[in-house]
Amino acid sequence: MLHEVRVYKGHPDQGAKVARTISPDVLEQRSKTILAMDAGYGIGNRPPREVVCERCGVTFFAQNTLIKYCPDTCGRENRLLRGNKLPPREKTCVRCGESFLTQSPHQKYCGPICSSEVKREAERARSRTRRRNKKEG
Repeated sequence: MLHEVRVYKGHPDQGAKVARTISPDVLEQRSKTILAMDAGYGIGNRPPREVVCERCGVTFFAQNTLIKYCPDTCGRENRLLRGNKLPPREKTCVRCGESFLTQSPHQKYCGPICSSEVKREAERARSRTRRRNKKEG
């Protein structure tokens, strides 16, 4: 059970006066907000709501109305399963022409070596352009 809390202005040992009192209802709402913040959802305009995890049945508080799973274990597992919905498909690397398997529709390079080499080549080209523009201007 929560009790009324007095908030003092100044230090209590130095004769501080009560600035305001906080009712138990407000304290309960604030504790729910703190629980939601601990779960990683932050503070928003709407108060946290009580959610029952669809996987394990644990009750927790969340501000996001789309949350269905507890953030610790079930949410992580669901994200992993959701990320693997696309079957692996064979693609050809834009830089070296080698074929590779990927589940991402956005991946263009066979790995980090080709990807970083393309970025390095693009940076060199930008540097050359900047130097030419400096000489001309």
